[in-house]
Amino acid sequence: MRSLRSLALSLCILLASCGGAEKAMQKRIDKLHIGMTIPEFKTVMREASTVYLSEDYSAFKVMKSRVKYGYGYVYSTRFFYFQDGKLWRIDEGERAVDYRVKVD
Repeated sequence: MRSLRSLALSLCILLASCGGAEKAMQKRIDKLHIGMTIPEFKTVMREASTVYLSEDYSAFKVMKSRVKYGYGYVYSTRFFYFQDGKLWRIDEGERAVDYRVKVD
């Protein structure tokens, strides 16, 4: 009976901790708003790294690894896009699609 309780407790802790990286990222994003300037953004997201920079367009990346899950870490990544110095878009980025070869 005791091992069943400890198994249930371990399962609850594991399930509760899986969303930790996402929750931590969401708390930070809630402080942002569309139209904010880059200096305002940098005060909230200090660890943002520049991934693209031009005269009128720039993009930043923030990656959080808050939770150790199994043998690795759970990451939460967001990209922040600025046009003319103002935040206009936030997303998780796009994954490259695997190439498919069609043989006739």
